[in-house]
Amino acid sequence: MDRKGYIFKLVGFWAGFLLLHYAYEFLPILPFKLFSGIDESFFQHAKVAFFGYLAVNLVEYLVRRRRPAGDGGIESMEGFAFSRLFSSIILPWFIFIVWFAAAAFYGRLPTVFLEILYSNIALLLAGTCVLVMENSMEGIAYSRGFKAVILVLFVLSVIYYVIFTFRLPWADFFADPYAGLGISTGAV
Repeated sequence: MDRKGYIFKLVGFWAGFLLLHYAYEFLPILPFKLFSGIDESFFQHAKVAFFGYLAVNLVEYLVRRRRPAGDGGIESMEGFAFSRLFSSIILPWFIFIVWFAAAAFYGRLPTVFLEILYSNIALLLAGTCVLVMENSMEGIAYSRGFKAVILVLFVLSVIYYVIFTFRLPWADFFADPYAGLGISTGAV
């Protein structure tokens, strides 16, 4: 993918993310609840990124499928599909790594404006990382095992994003599930 393609895809992802971020707020119906953010938790932002990036990958496929392979078209459908599935799976984790840098090294940002600005910068940085990664992964040969891992992780991701939209898991990502129960895990 050339630089222009990177920029279009990154801006398309950003626009799709923002659209899905607010879709349920403006039209609170079940289909939007499945793919859109329903609160400001990191999990909901990860869900929006996952489904938003899938949508952008679908648009990319529709644009590139008719082009000749040497002229920006798809060289290998297998390479294209598995690199895009893998990048959709890993993107929320890249966002986690980039976004939580501020929390780790600075703490809470002083204003909502700065938090929103930082969040958008983190989203674009994570998106750029994924674009670079998937571009390199599009040309590799995928073993049966790696394809199976990608497919299982993709299906589990979809299932988790949908189920946890309606019913949060018993254990929060950062919370000690035993705190307040009087149970000691031995950790200090």
